[in-house]
Amino acid sequence: MRRRRHGGHNYKFTEKTHSIRGIVSIVFAILSLLSCGGMIWYSYSSGGNAGIYIGSAGIFGFFVAVISFILSISSIREPETFRVIPYVSLGCSLAVTAVWIVLYIGGI
Repeated sequence: MRRRRHGGHNYKFTEKTHSIRGIVSIVFAILSLLSCGGMIWYSYSSGGNAGIYIGSAGIFGFFVAVISFILSISSIREPETFRVIPYVSLGCSLAVTAVWIVLYIGGI
């Protein structure tokens, strides 16, 4: 049985690169999502009496999500970059920002 070889050489005819802002943005969005989940779990386990420090950390997490949103918008506008990571980052940052806003509105 002969082994089949797939092609000879693979050439890349593009100058596109991955956006550094997009990668940083998705990291910020994931960190904000993890902090949101951790703070919700801690608040639930303490019976709703988490304290002022968790609330201030939540505000910080909200600002990280907003920064992630801004970075993802700016990375989408970069020329000659792949668009997958910035669009995934935009979706994640929008979702996390929406969760933070719903938590704040529900807490008022």
